[in-house]
Amino acid sequence: MADPKTRRYAVKKWSIDRYHKRTHRSRDLIENDILAGLLKLEPGDTRYMTPCVLCWLNKDHLRARHFNLDWHHNELVYGPAEGWHLDVYYLTVKSKLDGYAYIFIFVDIDSGFIIDIGTHRLDIETVISVLTSFMNRVTLELGAKVKLVYGDFFATFKEKYRLTLFKKANDMMLEVNSPYRHFRNLVENILRWLRHVSVVKLASIKGQVVTGRQVN
Repeated sequence: MADPKTRRYAVKKWSIDRYHKRTHRSRDLIENDILAGLLKLEPGDTRYMTPCVLCWLNKDHLRARHFNLDWHHNELVYGPAEGWHLDVYYLTVKSKLDGYAYIFIFVDIDSGFIIDIGTHRLDIETVISVLTSFMNRVTLELGAKVKLVYGDFFATFKEKYRLTLFKKANDMMLEVNSPYRHFRNLVENILRWLRHVSVVKLASIKGQVVTGRQVN
């Protein structure tokens, strides 16, 4: 472990605290992200993480996640940042900062790393634009090529021909989740977790002024 008086210690502590403040992921999950190469940190850097008061106060209220003990085909075939689960989070209240009504949430099958992209509409043009932006981001930031996007909403679009052309042009798969098997999509757990984290963060800013209005 680096000397607390050195710059190296300060940088590592700032980086790990910044990531945890944004995600509120546990030490074990953050270590998985590091081992998968999704963060510019070294294994064991969670030692520098400051204990999170919000996580400690709310840990008894967070539901435990349950996973199938058997490995899924996608978990065996695809490496870090190659296979992703996708779902769309419908906002009941549009964001006052950017007016987004939908949030596309991508979760890496291998590590659980999350990428989210906000949009104003949910049509075929928007979906293709989001997928293109997402794939470029994975390539530039993570140095990987997306080979699979697994979701349960692709079947709702009538313009399936355009989605077929898109996946052929990008040499990747757009796999549709089977009906009534939403539990196969990792994002379902993430959305439940995001709701809990939102409640935690809202409680922490109570009384503060955000965009000119006080949070009550």
